[in-house]
Amino acid sequence: MKRKLKIAKVNISDDKKLETTMWLYRLIEKIIIDKITTDPYIQGLLLSNSMKEFDEIIIEKEKDNSEKSINPE
Repeated sequence: MKRKLKIAKVNISDDKKLETTMWLYRLIEKIIIDKITTDPYIQGLLLSNSMKEFDEIIIEKEKDNSEKSINPE
């Protein structure tokens, strides 16, 4: 039995660190969810909970960015 392997190379840059981290997290999450279950309902629940975590991170980052633009150091 031959397995088709996929390789991904990820470079994390300082200016897009959050976006790269989110992309890598979502890739790993997709691989895991595909292996755990094939039920679309359960996959949707897992993904919706994941998006809530990212929403909190994004809101916090935007808050920090707006504070830096108001009070540059």
